[in-house]
Amino acid sequence: MSDLKLSQAAGKYDGEDVKVSDLGLSQAAGRYDGEDVKVSDLGLSQAAGRYDGEDVKMTDQGLSQAAGRYDGEDVTMSDQGLSQAAGRYDGEGVTMSDLGLSQAAGRCDG
Repeated sequence: MSDLKLSQAAGKYDGEDVKVSDLGLSQAAGRYDGEDVKVSDLGLSQAAGRYDGEDVKMTDQGLSQAAGRYDGEDVTMSDQGLSQAAGRYDGEGVTMSDLGLSQAAGRCDG
């Protein structure tokens, strides 16, 4: 997936083999459902479809509490090292900018 750091991204990413570290992001905001997040929104030069995030695990996102696939149900914001710990993370009202990412591109559904 080093191709993600190149200027040309080809095809659609469905999240199967894409890790957050591959995207150069220091923090992941739960899983991406791909509805609102484009590759260009993540700082890559070429938008190549959307992320559905179905198969992205917490370990892929550099989180210490790896507990299977990240569906946002049981992971709190404090577990992710964020300063705004506000109970259970359902991703409904949390934007990418809230999670320390440089560009907000809609909400993560978690």
